[in-house]
Amino acid sequence: MADQVVTGQEIDPRFTWGKGAIPVSGGTNASQLVQGANGPVLKEIAKPDGMMYGIAVATSDMKPGEYGRLPPNAATATVVVMQFPNDTAADRAATEIEAADLADTPGQNPLDLPDYPRAHAHWNPNDSIAVSTLARGSYVVTLILGNIRDSGGPAAVLHKTYADQIPLLDALRPLSMEEILRLPYDSDGLLDRTLNTAAWGDPSFENQATMALRGFLHRVDDQDRYRKLLTEAGMDRAALTQDASYHTSMVIRTRDEQAARALTARIVQVPDAAPADSPIGPPYSACAENKNADFTHKRFRCAVGYRRYVATVDGDQLRDAQQRADAQYALLANSL
Repeated sequence: MADQVVTGQEIDPRFTWGKGAIPVSGGTNASQLVQGANGPVLKEIAKPDGMMYGIAVATSDMKPGEYGRLPPNAATATVVVMQFPNDTAADRAATEIEAADLADTPGQNPLDLPDYPRAHAHWNPNDSIAVSTLARGSYVVTLILGNIRDSGGPAAVLHKTYADQIPLLDALRPLSMEEILRLPYDSDGLLDRTLNTAAWGDPSFENQATMALRGFLHRVDDQDRYRKLLTEAGMDRAALTQDASYHTSMVIRTRDEQAARALTARIVQVPDAAPADSPIGPPYSACAENKNADFTHKRFRCAVGYRRYVATVDGDQLRDAQQRADAQYALLANSL
């Protein structure tokens, strides 16, 4: 599903920064991402209507600061997509989500979306929050916009988002509960080739997943940079693991070996990073030191290339990152 949810720059070119992505299930509090809308209302309404699974993604026009905080004037866009057992349940859930949000946040003004007459939409001009919910087949889409103050207003951005999102959902076949359980965990074998020294995690978009470009962009902060890099490299699939200590490993499959070599050198070259010594073993590798490291972003990141694959690992100490890079290279070389 993550690969069929619009990214920030598909909504509007201004939304270049990822704010995060979380899977939505019966035990998920979507308010972790939903700004200005009632996340618990989304969850509590969705559960009685048989919500099966979903995802919430958020983007902004400004770089998140420490702990993911945004400046108060940042424009934001959040997209929540959920699947229900059938069209009737989805229609009912969309209506109930709108009614519950209006009851919980009085003072809303209705928004007219002529191209989408079945969409519920409202906004509060005092806090510049707009919310819209639309049922499409077995799916429900909820859009939350914050600080959209340009001439077209939130209605124009909502129209654009639906125009891009609906075709993606129409191409995504709804699943039964049994089909969800039987989905292949690692059909490309990329997770098997991704370093996970703690053997930590379970099938989850947050810490153990494979994805195409759209899904990958939902997981990173500088979406504009990664979109350009990975598009140039011809990336078609990636795997990502993250342990409880925020050690992240990624394996990216590119167009060919030449593209992989170029990406290996460039992927660690982020703003405010300084070159660091590369590991000796892998023939194609690069390391960098993050000058703005915090508890969720490690100080060092290393990349290695093997054939058409590029992998990154990170660590708080350079030697740790180098050793992880050596191990990751061996994992690729011995499995391909």
